[in-house]
Amino acid sequence: MEKRGISPVIATVILVLITIIIAVIILLWARGYIGESIEKSFGGKTEPIERFCGELDFVADIVVNPSNDKSLLIDVTNRKDVPIYGFEVKKVMSSSKTKVAPLAIASDFAVTSGETERITVSSEQRFSPGNEFSLAPALLGEVESGSYKKFYICDDKYGVQERAT
Repeated sequence: MEKRGISPVIATVILVLITIIIAVIILLWARGYIGESIEKSFGGKTEPIERFCGELDFVADIVVNPSNDKSLLIDVTNRKDVPIYGFEVKKVMSSSKTKVAPLAIASDFAVTSGETERITVSSEQRFSPGNEFSLAPALLGEVESGSYKKFYICDDKYGVQERAT
């Protein structure tokens, strides 16, 4: 009785294919843990977007909307050249910060150098004058591959903390 099996060449090809499939699965899985690199081109330089957060300088005036205590009117003045495309707004409590809105962005919104823009932020929470808020600026950059644009929220240390009036 003669035993037959697959040839060594076919066996090698199958092992290589299995190895490639496993490698692709591991890469796709790992992409979820590795953040995308977002870059910003501005002023003739292209750098990781985080570096532009340190170049921001803005002031904000926060007012509780007199006609709706579930919304804030925020006037933002940009005092530097890097345009700001939105803000993450957090209500500051005694020991923590609570997100009011994930990101306050309007489609045509950009506060460029020397400009003042008004942002309206709506929430389920009620606000009153004297509440304190933290604003973290959002910049717009391109994913390293250049295939699409993505917002980047700067760390709180680059933002401002203001009391509503």
